[in-house]
Amino acid sequence: MKVKAKYQGKDIVLSSFNLCHIEGHGDYEIFPEPRLVLDMKEIAKRMEGHGFAVQGMDKRICMLKKDHVELTIFPEGRIIIEQLLPDSDEAAFGLVRQILDLPA
Repeated sequence: MKVKAKYQGKDIVLSSFNLCHIEGHGDYEIFPEPRLVLDMKEIAKRMEGHGFAVQGMDKRICMLKKDHVELTIFPEGRIIIEQLLPDSDEAAFGLVRQILDLPA
């Protein structure tokens, strides 16, 4: 599935790929086009405000967890979402909107 959005005033396309479905949970990988330049510290702070806990972070990766959902975020905008419930592209894009601070 592809979604058009604006990130920092620029048009982007976000593509989602479902990696698997297991007992109602889904794993997704999201790729932006064009590639982005994300600030891992800023994203960690924003996502802590949404109830996520930082599991690990440096300039190359940010790993977050909330309940059963795990996020792995890369500075170029690639995002892996694991154990997503509900298991849907729409739910995955909802999380991506929070991560990138995109309008709903």
